[in-house]
Amino acid sequence: MAEEQKYTLVTDKGETLTFSAGFTGKGIATYPNTDVYDGEFQNGVRHGKGKYTYGTGENPDRFEGFIILFLGFWLNNEKDGIGRMYYSKGGEYFGIIILYRQLFERVKKW
Repeated sequence: MAEEQKYTLVTDKGETLTFSAGFTGKGIATYPNTDVYDGEFQNGVRHGKGKYTYGTGENPDRFEGFIILFLGFWLNNEKDGIGRMYYSKGGEYFGIIILYRQLFERVKKW
């Protein structure tokens, strides 16, 4: 049986935390489902510029046709502003996102 993955946050100062509550700064968070966020935090939430990589966990087909990588800006833990999303089947979106809703498509490849 595989060991259960736990949440970890490694700060830009090299500290390893098991929670993000109250943290402000840059860090790399690894989530129990194997997702990874590398970017800015404000008061414990994703806020500012960041890269979110969706992991497959124990299910390699988890994201068939869905987002596997997001590069862009966050506002209170939501994708917001200019961003680029990459999809598992090779598609790509670049444009403005307001609270995770795509407004304008700049690049789209399927």
